Amino acid sequence: MSDKNNLIEEFRRYACGVMPIDLINMVEKAIESANPTAGPRCQQGPSGRRVSGMAEFHEGQYIIYKNGDSYEIGKIKRITPDGAFVWYSCGDTAAKTPFDCMHPIINDYVIDETGLGGCMT
Repeated sequence: MSDKNNLIEEFRRYACGVMPIDLINMVEKAIESANPTAGPRCQQGPSGRRVSGMAEFHEGQYIIYKNGDSYEIGKIKRITPDGAFVWYSCGDTAAKTPFDCMHPIINDYVIDETGLGGCMT
């Protein structure tokens, strides 16, 4: 099974019953249309963990947060030097998230609207 298929299957297991089906479908579409030949957007550090930084992310960008075996979709509210404050729910509270746990959705333009951050965007 390809990495994309694995990611989609893991995302479905997490999101089913938690997220609206239209949002699940948009994220799956984003994963499926990602360009596998574009190469990695960040590098592996000495410990094998992702090394990424501020230049890779911007406010309003959708990300996937990998927390152990679970995944969450989020929207960046504000960037800081060592991470970002990210909305993971419809409320106005944003959680501080380190860059090495955030994965950009590079084709987030296919996501029409979400309730992340308390308003439909």
